[in-house]
Amino acid sequence: AHEVQQLSTHGPGQTDHFSLPDGRTFLVVGENFASEVSIWELSGGQFEKRQALKVIGAAAMAVLQIGKEIFLIAPSYHDRDTGWDTRTLIFKADVDGFRIFNPEP
Repeated sequence: AHEVQQLSTHGPGQTDHFSLPDGRTFLVVGENFASEVSIWELSGGQFEKRQALKVIGAAAMAVLQIGKEIFLIAPSYHDRDTGWDTRTLIFKADVDGFRIFNPEP
């Protein structure tokens, strides 16, 4: 095997991937030191960074597909302000990228 590409990341803790029904493929990277989850799209044989989601203490994440809907679950490992008392954010994919998921009551 040989190296294909180097991604510029900051303290990556986990990666995941998903494909959309239109065939586009994405890589997701939890970047603990950057406090973000970055979304990279495969384009022309290379990954290009498309979005950075602010997640304090991001280290791990999971991609969940329910029917045609795609969710990204991004727990915070540690927060400088609240310590180990952290939150898990849920994002939902739409045509413009991922947005915080706020289900209607």
